[in-house]
Amino acid sequence: MAHREAEQVSSHVSPPRRGRDLALTIAPLLLLAGLMRWPGHFPAGAWVGLALVLAAAFGILGLLGDSPLDLRGDEGEGEAADARPWWRREGAIVVLVAGALYLPMAGAFGLWDPWETHYSEVAREILSRDDWITTWWAQEGWFMSKPVLIFWMSALGMSFGVPFGVRYAADAGPNVQEWFIRLPICALAIGALWALSRAVSRAWGPRAGMCVGLVLATMPQWFFLAHQAMTDMPFVASLTLALSMFMLAVVSDPAALARPRSLRLGPVTLRYSLWHLTIGAVLLLVLPQVVYLLTRSLSLGCAADANVQQCTRMMQANRLGPIQVPFETFYSGSAGNSGVDGAPNVPGSPVWERVASAVPFLPSALQGLVWSALLVWALRDLRHERSVRGLYFALFYVWCAVATMGKGPAGLAIPGAVALLHYVASTRWRELKEIRLGLGVLLFLLVGMPWYVAITARLGNEFIQRFIVHDIINRTMVGVHGDTGTVRYFLWQLGYAMFPWSGLVPVALMAGRVVVPDDATQPQRDVARIGLLWFSVAFALFSAMITKFHHYIFPALPGAAVMVGLLVDRMLPKASDDAPPRWDLWISRALGVLLLVLGVARCVGTWSGRLDGRGNPFPANVPLGVALIVFGVAALALSWWREARPTEPPSRWESMFGGLGVVAACVTGLVGRDLATRRSAPPGSERLIHLFVYNYDRQWPQRFLDFSPMLLGFAVVAVALLALLGVARIRGAMVGALLCLAVLFSGWALDVYMIALTPHWSQRGLFERYYARRRPRPSPNPDPRFSFDPIIAHQMNWKGENFYTGNRVVAEECGLKYCIGSTSEWIREHPNQRAFFITEHSRVQGLLSQIRQGGGRAETISTEADDNKFVLVEATLGAGTPRP
Repeated sequence: MAHREAEQVSSHVSPPRRGRDLALTIAPLLLLAGLMRWPGHFPAGAWVGLALVLAAAFGILGLLGDSPLDLRGDEGEGEAADARPWWRREGAIVVLVAGALYLPMAGAFGLWDPWETHYSEVAREILSRDDWITTWWAQEGWFMSKPVLIFWMSALGMSFGVPFGVRYAADAGPNVQEWFIRLPICALAIGALWALSRAVSRAWGPRAGMCVGLVLATMPQWFFLAHQAMTDMPFVASLTLALSMFMLAVVSDPAALARPRSLRLGPVTLRYSLWHLTIGAVLLLVLPQVVYLLTRSLSLGCAADANVQQCTRMMQANRLGPIQVPFETFYSGSAGNSGVDGAPNVPGSPVWERVASAVPFLPSALQGLVWSALLVWALRDLRHERSVRGLYFALFYVWCAVATMGKGPAGLAIPGAVALLHYVASTRWRELKEIRLGLGVLLFLLVGMPWYVAITARLGNEFIQRFIVHDIINRTMVGVHGDTGTVRYFLWQLGYAMFPWSGLVPVALMAGRVVVPDDATQPQRDVARIGLLWFSVAFALFSAMITKFHHYIFPALPGAAVMVGLLVDRMLPKASDDAPPRWDLWISRALGVLLLVLGVARCVGTWSGRLDGRGNPFPANVPLGVALIVFGVAALALSWWREARPTEPPSRWESMFGGLGVVAACVTGLVGRDLATRRSAPPGSERLIHLFVYNYDRQWPQRFLDFSPMLLGFAVVAVALLALLGVARIRGAMVGALLCLAVLFSGWALDVYMIALTPHWSQRGLFERYYARRRPRPSPNPDPRFSFDPIIAHQMNWKGENFYTGNRVVAEECGLKYCIGSTSEWIREHPNQRAFFITEHSRVQGLLSQIRQGGGRAETISTEADDNKFVLVEATLGAGTPRP
């Protein structure tokens, strides 16, 4: 029915301009193919490629019968326009607040070891090696333990940043990479917040959607991972987008059609609708993958730079009797570090050589043809899908596929389980016929599977054993790295991950009748049910896994945020959606909360978090702290006095808010105590970074940093605000103040706490010092592999040493496949040469002894105040033989 109605809607329009649309499709695709075949990269290549994909998408939409370039006069028909300025709309407020929190300092600090630097080095090699299928890691070879989404996002970010100063070649050194590596992560996180806010607002109203978005945006694990180039945010943000699309599909009117609107971009006005956006998203995600596969090289024989034994074996495997079938070849090695044409390798890198795909008769070009045919099939199906519900279901499958590219099967398992359990719980079985499962499977395969097929074809059983057996099955069933534990493990971490909302989470999850009133509509019940199932499925899945890291529970946060946000909205006074926000009240609340936090912190210590270098805190200032507390209380009282009072008596369930607030205050108090204490192991200040770092035993810089006064300030104020929810007359003001507290805590954690810790968890500062102090090698150069004084990583495997040198570092005794033997051997083979070393503080004395025993000179040029984990050594090696 929806299809016929859609055809009737557009039946009065003139036929599309076929010639223009055909040219707009073919020409950009051919240019894109040429761009992808071009060896290496040129500075604006990513921007040109994006423009070509968008142009091709416009052409294809025109060929499907509704070009964005052709206005038809029906744009905006039958829709009530929102007369409010965009900056007063709740969804825009979520985006603006999240942008103000996440973007200003996103690239202002170095990448953290080991995951950010590990994954970013793999992404750097994608650009340096010009290979978007087989990923490479430094001294280990093929990198197969994670799916490709984070690497593509980081590589694309760096590629877009080339015109702005990003350098990714070997030995490029620290530059502005961090901005362009992290900005795509931030953008995806903000997009997920907006989508979830919009989905909730469709059922519960704009303010409820805004509350949900703000609650999630200010949960520590969410905002910290929005500043980390790790697999987790791309996975969970895509998961959030998928389930937001599912919510929108469930609450949409089955008879509603995607209505066109107009968008003015300078002199051009475009026509768009949900139909255009859905097909555009599919094309934007699929076309680059298909064109890249179609443009991979094929061979009929073994080239001069090939691994002869492996190439000959695969050449024979690709024969059909006397006929030699073309097979695909690609390169192994670290670009710029692996020796080419007999040149020596940088120690720790293997030779640069051509290898053949491991699976016969399945070259990338053939895969591209298959995916092209499936894309045409999917587009023919989507061409007639104009129902809003059907299009949202299509987007649900698309984002499930993206999530699967981010973290593997969990990207489909979690949203699939939530969707299935929703229909089981609601017993609305008839709606299952509207989920377009056949189209969904096709879209999922098109978006999410090309890379998995391509890398399996290239590496064969090696990839299957590493990724599927080791990193999926063994992590789930046996345990690989990480911790183990019971259900308590993640309950413990969720308290820190959701602060200051920690106390409201169990209340919102268990007091369903308070969150969802008796008069709730069916769409409202559906959204709340999906939120509850979301948290429950994710918590159950990751609690059942044997391998546990603190950040594994991250996928449960958005579901909890839905329930907490709905509870927060219920606690706020009823107001018209058209009422303008009272910015004076929000400013007064934020100022009051800030003064209270600073006052409590000043009563027990200082605001900076700095110690005197010997582990002693600077003295407190109680009179100043008390004065700040008084002014803070006054500011909050002023905001309450100017706020409109509720006129209706509370309902039976609303009268329970007071008791729930007390329970929430008690839970938050326990979490706050853990965060603010200095006497625990680890220190309370360290528990926040454990939400996303690796090696929880790594030493905290206890002689230099202590954030317990500020954390105590945030905890005390949060507990007080929650406890005051029991007073009905001031409840709305306290909820508003709690939102302000969460935003202020997020800003402090990202722009003060994280920045102060970065020198101790990132190697950028040390490598900036190395690149500033190194000198060109003398002529004749005693080691032509290095144009400048080399740097040697002594007994290290922390990844930053690889990324910040473009893998030009000499890796010694690191325990990986291509590491060289020993430091003493290097010193013996490079007499009278100037070099730098980087190692851990615990190993520096042994290193200095080895250098000096060989007659060399060495000194440390960094201190524990610069980095409490690593130290930089400058040396001139002697001519003697050091003792191993």
